[in-house]
Amino acid sequence: MCLPAGENALFDAMRASPSILTYKYEKFKIIQRDATRIAYAQWADLKDQPLLKDSFAEYFRKHAVEGVLLDAFPFFSEMMDENINPVTLGHLYRFVHLIDAVHDLKLPFMLRMTQTQALSPDYTAAELEQVLCDYDEKVMGYAGSAAWIEISRCVSRLRSRQSLNATFFPAFMQEA
Repeated sequence: MCLPAGENALFDAMRASPSILTYKYEKFKIIQRDATRIAYAQWADLKDQPLLKDSFAEYFRKHAVEGVLLDAFPFFSEMMDENINPVTLGHLYRFVHLIDAVHDLKLPFMLRMTQTQALSPDYTAAELEQVLCDYDEKVMGYAGSAAWIEISRCVSRLRSRQSLNATFFPAFMQEA
């Protein structure tokens, strides 16, 4: 579900592949092999976009996407109390909306993180709960707690992709 930073044949091939879309404003590359399409994006290209779950879902349906790759994702390594602010929470919700769209469309999904240490298969992002609660205490609000609920649900949805990923992505690589 979450790969550590470093070399990976699938991500490296997709990063280097040209997109079948030529529009300058496209944030995802759409890579096609035979009749199969994958959407690939780097997190930096998506995090500030005004995209919600329905926006992502509509995009994936419009382009007949069958799998999604997200590269250079930092949240599991860089979320510390001093880094959290309303913009960071907005980025977190953008990620949640992406995962919700992927889940609802039943698409295979993988992400490659910016951290070099792998996450355990049963990762729950528990350390983020305290970070987000500390943020709430600092600002005397509840946005961090609400974000924690969303991210914990999101991590569960990521784990649910594992069986799809195990068959889809190796077959996609063999089509090359």
